[in-house]
Amino acid sequence: MVDGRWWTVGCVVLSTSESGYLSYRRRRHLFIQFFIADLHCYNAGTGQLSPPKAIFSVQKTMTIMNFNCKILTLLFIGLLGPLLLSAQEQGPERWEATIQKFEKADKENPPKSGLILFVGSSSIAKWQDMGDYFPEYEVLNRGFGGSQFSDLIYYADRVIYPYKPSKVFIYEGDNDVGAGDKPKDILKEAKKLRKMIARNLGKEVPVIFISPKPSVARWNLQETYLETNALIKKFADKKAYTEYADVWYPALDEDGMVFKHIFVQDNLHMNADGYKIWQKVLAPYVAQ
Repeated sequence: MVDGRWWTVGCVVLSTSESGYLSYRRRRHLFIQFFIADLHCYNAGTGQLSPPKAIFSVQKTMTIMNFNCKILTLLFIGLLGPLLLSAQEQGPERWEATIQKFEKADKENPPKSGLILFVGSSSIAKWQDMGDYFPEYEVLNRGFGGSQFSDLIYYADRVIYPYKPSKVFIYEGDNDVGAGDKPKDILKEAKKLRKMIARNLGKEVPVIFISPKPSVARWNLQETYLETNALIKKFADKKAYTEYADVWYPALDEDGMVFKHIFVQDNLHMNADGYKIWQKVLAPYVAQ
């Protein structure tokens, strides 16, 4: 495991530590400790992968006969390789192709400055006819499906700042909850993104956080959603030029259960009926 925690594989102990070099000795009475250095599979702030380094420290604590260090090294690489590949697949870099498509579209048809920008995960990305819901306004959809707050933070300099929007609507937190993130950690990310937008676009550019929506597919996580929404709302209520748009409760019936008819087959993403609810909720914020 990373971030200072230990792995044990047989007699091999793995942990994060200082940078080092690779060396080994063949002896009787060996105990080998691998110290993994600079292994940050994914840093939400930079999204950079650091190359693994290792250092072997040898102690005379147990007997190992006919020990082949080359084989052990290959085993170490074999164990570490999938971890790095998995981390890269799950990092924000997986959206690079999508972001490049946005940039290509912007070159071919440059957006107008001062537009209303919508960013976030699939509930934004799949709202392709967004402009039809707000025909009187210049809106731009730059959602990329499956994203979390950390992904939007990573790509903010490419999907938010360049447009110089008059206001920014953000829909994140849904996949964060789905991934098991704690509400307090989701709030930290929301605050970080809000601060970044203020620093790069100006404090007076309004930011509207759209609450993570309820869904049939993730109804078992409703308590976590409610806690997350409450924290974001509390933050938005106290922060200047920051709003909280509640799409949670408008999607519930009189018994407090989520409407089933507003979703497509996967019971997670919305159909036109779901977006009509969003239109009604968001229209006042768009018009402000």
